[in-house]
Amino acid sequence: MNLISIQTDRPYDPTPLLECYGWTLLKVQGCHDIYGKTGSPIRLTIPARDKQPLKRALLKHQLMLAGLPEAEL
Repeated sequence: MNLISIQTDRPYDPTPLLECYGWTLLKVQGCHDIYGKTGSPIRLTIPARDKQPLKRALLKHQLMLAGLPEAEL
């Protein structure tokens, strides 16, 4: 599964991909979604402003921090 094949509400929405790899939404703080994974000290902060598309570089960095295979990027 890659980012292109997932149907989302907005371009470059990482939510379905993160959930496939075990990341869960911990909380919503302002206009940011905070994701965490059991056993991982890393917290991913994804901006969610009015369903605007994420910048591709930010998306790539967040998915790299999440430890996703490079093929998913």
